[in-house]
Amino acid sequence: MPAKRKSLAKSNVDNVSPVTRSRNKKAKISMPTDTAPSTLDGADEVEQPSQSPRHHYTEMGLQDMKEELRKRDLKVSGKKSELAQRLRQHDHDGSLPVMRAMEAAARKRREKNPPPPEDEDSDVEWERYMAKMDEVRENGATGSPVHDDWGYELSYEKILAPNKRPNMGKHATYFDFVDAENKVKTKIMFGKAQPSFSMDGSAMDWRVAQDLAIPFHKVEVHEYEIWKKMGFTANKKEFVEGDVDRELSEKIDAETEGSAFRK
Repeated sequence: MPAKRKSLAKSNVDNVSPVTRSRNKKAKISMPTDTAPSTLDGADEVEQPSQSPRHHYTEMGLQDMKEELRKRDLKVSGKKSELAQRLRQHDHDGSLPVMRAMEAAARKRREKNPPPPEDEDSDVEWERYMAKMDEVRENGATGSPVHDDWGYELSYEKILAPNKRPNMGKHATYFDFVDAENKVKTKIMFGKAQPSFSMDGSAMDWRVAQDLAIPFHKVEVHEYEIWKKMGFTANKKEFVEGDVDRELSEKIDAETEGSAFRK
């Protein structure tokens, strides 16, 4: 992937939401078919396992509330009531029905305006994306929404987030967190935290996103818990790093580009 395109797929350690996104371009994984339950009817009513305290935020201390906001990569300034509302809004936006509606809307936009081909000139793609980000800034926090090539709305707050200088200590902490999160996801999906071979975390996330019909960039540990509770299963041999289908791996790479700036 050209350097300019790679940069769109990343955000620095201070801004990236901690979601597993290991990359492997050698890829062999089929789209989910018989692993899914026979129907998703009524799935929206499935009780969502708790990832963190999701409701009684007003009972939390101010510092605990700010720490929870930082974990979610959200703004930490404001009155306590504003922080609680910010957390509740984040919970709402991350609920299964809302995420499904988001994915359905993005899919319709892709059908109407398909993403550009993989071989598109990287300079052209870069200029288009920068123009979209400029449009988001000009529209402001309450202006008309702007969508990326994959039909997802871009976030004004994430685009305007200050670019901080990389901190190696934070990098180490972040990667430790990702490693721990990988183990949790693997254990939820396969019942084993450390298989004898490396797993492709992105392919695993993709399967969860496809089965739940939610945006790929929204998949975190909480979504794995929902996936498991809804009765989905997967064969770990399909997710061995280096054996995932190359075409799918490239599709995942393409959809990941710029995802750090999506809502």
